[in-house]
Amino acid sequence: MKKVDDGKLKKYGTLFDLPTSNKYNYIKLGGYTMILKKTMGILVAGCVLLGNVTYAQANGSSDEAVPVLYETQTQAPLLISAKEEGFKSEIDYKNLIIEFKGKTIQYDIEAQLVEGIFMVPLRHTLEEMDYKVTWNNKSKSVEISKGAQYTSINIGSNSYYKNKMAPIQLSSAPVIIEGRTLVPVEFLTEIIGNGVTIENNVLKIHDEPFASRSGYIYKIEEGDQEWILTITTEKQTTQTFAPESTDRIIVHLLKDSSIVNRGTLDIEDFVTVVHYPVMTMIFPAETSALIIY
Repeated sequence: MKKVDDGKLKKYGTLFDLPTSNKYNYIKLGGYTMILKKTMGILVAGCVLLGNVTYAQANGSSDEAVPVLYETQTQAPLLISAKEEGFKSEIDYKNLIIEFKGKTIQYDIEAQLVEGIFMVPLRHTLEEMDYKVTWNNKSKSVEISKGAQYTSINIGSNSYYKNKMAPIQLSSAPVIIEGRTLVPVEFLTEIIGNGVTIENNVLKIHDEPFASRSGYIYKIEEGDQEWILTITTEKQTTQTFAPESTDRIIVHLLKDSSIVNRGTLDIEDFVTVVHYPVMTMIFPAETSALIIY
């Protein structure tokens, strides 16, 4: 990563602010910036594309249904680790701005924490991205399409699919608040196929897919501004874990830019991590978490 004179970092010719610190390396892989601890002694040998994220489509609705009331929050929940210490997000969800292609999306109901899960309004977000959104009041469902792509969601059902693929669960079922459908933010990455990042309390929806990987938390290292998670493909114990051969990745969970859409993080939890489509090519590979659920 090349620093310019004013201390900013360059990405595709555009300057953006990142904090300067003696504790972190800012590493550029394929046009993305990953923030990794210097103490990890990272040597970047290259980058690799992980995951096969394809574009699916989705859209919201005018949602003329009876609103379902949920308690909303402005602070992220305290997440308890195996060490009984907390990871508390520093993202200001109440004042988070959402952008697509440099344009701020205007909402009549804001994206918000719903029972600890960060959720975004479906219709306004996806119509800004040129999706067609059709509300079915009889079935309390939303049909979502764009070109040949199609999906649908049902209010209260944590079952999501894209095109003809098998359904998956996300961090929450769709809900209706003040007459609007809200979905967990990872819906955008996992079903729609658009990556998201947070910089300076602005959530940017990228016009390209990112990657995701699921596995079990084997190890949690806690720091002031980040947690470092070791995530393995298969559940491991101290007896079965082999440092030389166990399939795993190292995930950096940053308090100011990683969205944690789950109530707890603990050893042996099964999680899915949304991350940049590139990783360090050392073993084990490392990346920054954009969303974990």
